[in-house]
Amino acid sequence: MFETLYCHIGSHKTATTSIQRSLLASPSVLSDAGYWFVAERAHVLTHFAANPARIHPDMVRRRGREEVDRLGLAAVAGMEAAAESSAVQHAIFSTEEALFLSAAEVAEMAVFFKRLSRRVVIIYYVRHPLSRLPSVLTEAVKSAGGRLGMGLERMVEDYRSVLAPWIASFGNEALDVRSFVPDTMPEGSPVCDFCHAIEAPSLYPKLDVVRENDGLSAAAVMIKSALNGTGAVQGHDKALVDLLAEIEGPKLGLSAADIAPLRPRIEENLAYLEATFGITLPEPELRPVEMNRNIIFDDQALASIGKALLGSVEETRELRKRFWALKQAHKRLKDRSG
Repeated sequence: MFETLYCHIGSHKTATTSIQRSLLASPSVLSDAGYWFVAERAHVLTHFAANPARIHPDMVRRRGREEVDRLGLAAVAGMEAAAESSAVQHAIFSTEEALFLSAAEVAEMAVFFKRLSRRVVIIYYVRHPLSRLPSVLTEAVKSAGGRLGMGLERMVEDYRSVLAPWIASFGNEALDVRSFVPDTMPEGSPVCDFCHAIEAPSLYPKLDVVRENDGLSAAAVMIKSALNGTGAVQGHDKALVDLLAEIEGPKLGLSAADIAPLRPRIEENLAYLEATFGITLPEPELRPVEMNRNIIFDDQALASIGKALLGSVEETRELRKRFWALKQAHKRLKDRSG
């Protein structure tokens, strides 16, 4: 059995991807310390989901339900084998998609986790909504086809309802709810704080720390939002997002007018965190918001757009040269064989 199974469930926009990539990049560091990172966590989730397409629709569409079921069984068997290994003391299961499981599905997975481990710890980071909302809105525009001006009400995380299934299945004492305030974290790093959460702070200096998802500038978000509105882009397009990421400038912010209708829900959630977990999140200062396009697209932003376009043109030119060379080589081979 595992001594401890650390189940990290997010939340979104709390450096979860950076934490996961840093752990995946350092397998020998983890194994030397007796930790095992569950790489096939998506397959584990689909195994416990009554409808896997609700959790990972792209996977089901690409592979088909039968193959997804097979992969789920293999992933669960892999966890069982690792739990029996003398080389593994602790397991780390990290995925935000676990938040999409129903209460019944969480309960079923809890039975499995408890069978594999003497102790299960649920790790969940909470971020002040006023800090989190601009990041969530940016992500919705960047990856999900959203647009600026879309309703923010549904983006305010309801901590009570999100955590209720986990408390019901694992008990309040199993939850390690942590504040996502990087300035107050050890080394100012979410990855370092996570090492403290898994009770292994000495791991951090040895990890190959990866920083991911720095987000887009307000100028880049405006461009992507406009493209989404024309139907040209329906979701995440990596090549496009990589270009947009090169556009410099301040990040997206929210105004006092945007936030005023959300205040009651925000205060309710903050009160729940304090009463249930003793967590008080400091309210961040609102970033100055400027939505005037003539100001957002200043000389710096325009120069970075030009630089990104020039880089894309140069890359295309190089690819065309390579294609032409390959085409000529193919023609020569064809002429010789003919």
